[in-house]
Amino acid sequence: MQLIASVAALAATITSVNALGNAIVNNNCAFPIYLWPTDTERNPSQAVTVAPGGSWSEPYHAPASGGVSIKINKQNSKSNPTQFEYTVASFGASSLWYDGSHVDCVGSACPFYDFGINLKASDPSCPTRDCPVGQVCSGFYTLWNDDVNTLSCASSANTVFTVCSVNQGGDSASPVQKPAAAAPTTTKAAVVNEAVLTTFATHYAEPTKRSEPVHHGHMHFHQRSNQE
Repeated sequence: MQLIASVAALAATITSVNALGNAIVNNNCAFPIYLWPTDTERNPSQAVTVAPGGSWSEPYHAPASGGVSIKINKQNSKSNPTQFEYTVASFGASSLWYDGSHVDCVGSACPFYDFGINLKASDPSCPTRDCPVGQVCSGFYTLWNDDVNTLSCASSANTVFTVCSVNQGGDSASPVQKPAAAAPTTTKAAVVNEAVLTTFATHYAEPTKRSEPVHHGHMHFHQRSNQE
């Protein structure tokens, strides 16, 4: 009996350690925002609309190769988006990589240049990034081959990307609900964990794929496309 109890306790511990977090986008703006979760398995043509003060989330998605780029805009267009990128891996304690990218936009042409952006994790020990209002965001990627702004954290942590971050409220680190077999929603609720990935790649936008060398123990590349 003692052995069974010990095995059960160990299994519970492993499950807890391996539990995956969520990618969360909070809209602190006074206007709706539009997002497209994009990777090697998903390339939606229709945006998810997040109302002012609303949130969107997904359990970390693990495509067969590469990572996930959540393209975000203040207009219903994929042109010149801000991107929230993440990749999870099945090894190591710091098995989540995440970043913000402005490779598809420049300076004041970036959609939230005048509103501020905050990127953080639910684990306060993990690194954060802030984009001040009216300034180029030095903590985000601005060059596709500049691998210095990738952040890492345990994959059990939620990552939270807040636009119009200078406003109050709407920056919750809790996931939101998307009912089974339904369109994405901004209602809060429970989460289902998914499998993890063993290499890192982020995606964003143009006709051809360009590969970068390996940095920091993970593969990082961007795919660029300017489709509407």
